[in-house]
Amino acid sequence: MTADIFAVRQTDATEKDIDKDATFRMESLLKLKKTDKVPFSAFMTVIANLSFRGTSVLLRSNVKILDFIKYSRVTSKTDVGRINPLMTKKQYRGTCLACKRKVYRLSIFSVRMDYTGRIIDPKNLKETDKKDIKWTKEDPATEQFRQFAVETLFNPSSLPNNILDILRQFDSIQKKRINAASPNVKELSKLDSDQILNAVQLICKRAEDLFAKETRCVRVSSPVYVLGDIHGNIADLLTYERNIWRTAPGVTTCNYLFLGDYVDRGEYGVEVVCYLFALKVLAPERFFLCRGNHEVRSIQKCFTFYKECFTKYGNRVGPVVFEACNRAFDRMPLCAIIDDNIYGAHGGIPTSVTKIDELMKIPTPLQEPETESPAAWEIMWNDPMNSSEFHDLAEFMKVKTDKIRGFLTNSKRGTAFYYSDEAVDNFLKANNLQYILRGHEVMPLGYKFHMNGKVMTVFSSSRYCGGTNEAASIFVDNEEIRVLRFETRGELKE
Repeated sequence: MTADIFAVRQTDATEKDIDKDATFRMESLLKLKKTDKVPFSAFMTVIANLSFRGTSVLLRSNVKILDFIKYSRVTSKTDVGRINPLMTKKQYRGTCLACKRKVYRLSIFSVRMDYTGRIIDPKNLKETDKKDIKWTKEDPATEQFRQFAVETLFNPSSLPNNILDILRQFDSIQKKRINAASPNVKELSKLDSDQILNAVQLICKRAEDLFAKETRCVRVSSPVYVLGDIHGNIADLLTYERNIWRTAPGVTTCNYLFLGDYVDRGEYGVEVVCYLFALKVLAPERFFLCRGNHEVRSIQKCFTFYKECFTKYGNRVGPVVFEACNRAFDRMPLCAIIDDNIYGAHGGIPTSVTKIDELMKIPTPLQEPETESPAAWEIMWNDPMNSSEFHDLAEFMKVKTDKIRGFLTNSKRGTAFYYSDEAVDNFLKANNLQYILRGHEVMPLGYKFHMNGKVMTVFSSSRYCGGTNEAASIFVDNEEIRVLRFETRGELKE
């Protein structure tokens, strides 16, 4: 260490000089013999009290650490100081995995894609290429995932894949492909009520178990597509499949975050739920589902999902389907953080909790969030309001804005709160975040910016309730947030 200190300082020193300095540090500063081992606590003490000088230069770099991390992915041999400035745009995706050294392994499946981009005919390389590949036993986690790939992910007959193929037949193009590739796949209308009940119960239970293992605020890395309200619109959901997760869930480089409201006001709530739960089961680390205010029993009974279950499946099966879906909803995460930078939730930020760490403590399951967790209820129900409208409303309500921390009672909803610029700034600052993504409100173009762009609303169900609104998604990647607008039909047509 002494020699390194001399070298960094560019001081000419002989071995005798170095040995003399090292002996002085050991005997005078550390009170040890030259041959003794140095206790870590003693070493840190003499550094802290500035007796042992020179160590700081050993740990100081002439290159910013973030720049070093960015450039090191380009090449480990390139002089950082000579990197082309255009390369500064090249960033790590996400916040953790990309910073680690990669150790690759062969996937045990090869896949074939048809002309629509869908994966068909997966082949197990252990069976087809066993003469050319030496397969070694991996760690237990890898072996477990490989077993999952064989039994579920790339097994066309597995429950989630069966559900996806049945529901894809709502799309006329997909129906032709499925009928040609898998003639044994039944249409939904040809399944009896017991078959439907069994499938719904199983997929909901598997999704519920996955949600139970997730935190109340899930961490998601970019690139990620963020989608807002779906509201039983299976036609739009299948449009998104064709456009943004065509090769998922088996082969995809992106993540997908849904901000809630999967049911009510649309005709195909059960189908939307089963479709999304199937994706979650097949790719739990790619598809993330947050809970919306319509994923609550009391709300569904006021709108259409409760009635949908009874109308489609009768008085015997309907209640069981309804309860199976809602048990999974009770376990859903409430919000998400993208790249430690962007907060996503159905309604927005809560009134009663400021820090993300506090949100993590919200209990699960939540059957009645309104009474069991005010913070959860507010996350699902709160709405943003611009400053002028907020102050006008506060004046009308005769409330002093300096005492309400940027929140007002939500007169439009009859529950929860409005949040203002002040509340948004406080929340973002407290959690070191930049943006808020949320759904909850239909927008003519499928999206809307609030508070100078700090808050964005995204709505992903076109022609909502017979209207003329468009559908949108938000794509987060490469330090950019991009709005995607979709041409959708909003309904099923041949």
